[in-house]
Amino acid sequence: MWGRDKTSPPPPLPPPTFTMNEYTLYSPSHGFVESNPSQFIDSLLSQYISPSLDTYHTPMIPSPLFDHTPPPSYSYLQALSSFSAVVQLYIWSGQLDTLLSLLHHLSNRAQPWCCFSCHAIKDPHHVFIHCPHFNDFHDSATSSVLSSSTTLLDTSMLNLANHQMILERARGIFHNSDTWPAHRSLYYISVLPNVLTVELETRHPTINHTLCTRLTDDWHTTSIRLAVRIWSKAWRHSQIQSSLPRAPQKSISLPHLFQNMIPYTYPSLGISFH
Repeated sequence: MWGRDKTSPPPPLPPPTFTMNEYTLYSPSHGFVESNPSQFIDSLLSQYISPSLDTYHTPMIPSPLFDHTPPPSYSYLQALSSFSAVVQLYIWSGQLDTLLSLLHHLSNRAQPWCCFSCHAIKDPHHVFIHCPHFNDFHDSATSSVLSSSTTLLDTSMLNLANHQMILERARGIFHNSDTWPAHRSLYYISVLPNVLTVELETRHPTINHTLCTRLTDDWHTTSIRLAVRIWSKAWRHSQIQSSLPRAPQKSISLPHLFQNMIPYTYPSLGISFH
């Protein structure tokens, strides 16, 4: 062997069994195209088209930070009305027809501002979390969750300190609070924070698994019902507003260099550039 006997020459290399193409596509912005041209074109088109198909949903926090209890199946498989499941489908796919998504998907110069005069862009997080028009809905859902959770906790074997900890988490479900990872509520996409702490889960795993399942079932059902109530009212209000005659806009003219700094137009103000 050549490794042992250095006087022997190395084995010859095998003859090449491939040939280079007679020509190779080249782009100044992408360099040489070494793959199949059709695959390269498909990949390039997908990169250009993907920004126009932006889903406009809330960025997700890593899933290990959320509760992993399977959601109850009744609202999705057995309920007579499937509206809650439909709303969840549109929210999860990023296709909920908020004014922000309509602005980017349609060319009718739709306004992205909240139709309840909040002076904020109407995206899902504003509608389901920040819009003060739905504060009564949030308070009602919070009271319902606290009442049902208190009933379940009173029949459990947990001590008072753990009762208070779970109720504090229930109180912050429908708001940006310490209950949520990154203090950002995502109840409207049927995601829940962890109900129990790690210490509490390992102390009484059998009791806590049953209790956690009952709590998350109630919290999940209340969450998607709240999302349906809010969205149905917001959608009806936006339809009514779109059918009403609009007041004449005031107009101002700005220098052309401000055109890229003002991406949206305003409901009561027409802006032109010169």
